[in-house]
Amino acid sequence: MKKVLLQTCVIAAVATWAGVLSAQFWPLRAKLQPTGNGQNHSQTNGEPSDTGSDSPDPGSAEPTWPPAAGEVMIDVATAYLAWENGYAEFVDARSEEEYERARVMGAWNISQADLAHSGAPSDFVEFVGKNVPLIIYCEGGDCDTSENVAIRMHDEDEYDYQTVYILKPGIPGWVKAGHPLDGADVEGFTAEVEAYEE
Repeated sequence: MKKVLLQTCVIAAVATWAGVLSAQFWPLRAKLQPTGNGQNHSQTNGEPSDTGSDSPDPGSAEPTWPPAAGEVMIDVATAYLAWENGYAEFVDARSEEEYERARVMGAWNISQADLAHSGAPSDFVEFVGKNVPLIIYCEGGDCDTSENVAIRMHDEDEYDYQTVYILKPGIPGWVKAGHPLDGADVEGFTAEVEAYEE
């Protein structure tokens, strides 16, 4: 099974690099593609979102829900607003072991490996309607697992979730903000995240 997963990852990486996975086949992937200046800017109806210098500093504005049209990457404040008010379901894209150790309180676990082998858990598919927004996270930073899971949950006919967001800072950002966690080793996980950030 590991060989098949590795082959799938290699094929996807090569296909992405070669441009085979175009916006026509992977609409969410198109929103995640960097623009010419190396920064991610989402698009609305094929047009780049306003990225002018007069835009407010994202850290200074109060979070709102839902995020602006075309936004895919969201910050911790916006995710917390959604969590606190029950506006979205959270999906932890990390492995089952990482999920069991510590997770956003109430999050589902749907890893990249789950989607590759057995699909999303049936209770998730039955409970969470296609119109319910999903906020997907992983380790943040350079981790792209949440993006890969988001693309599949949004673009594949089997799932076809209409509104998918990615918590860009991942679970470390959630921990640093002091938001609620659940799991078998929340205290140890929190200490590791805080020590890593120092």
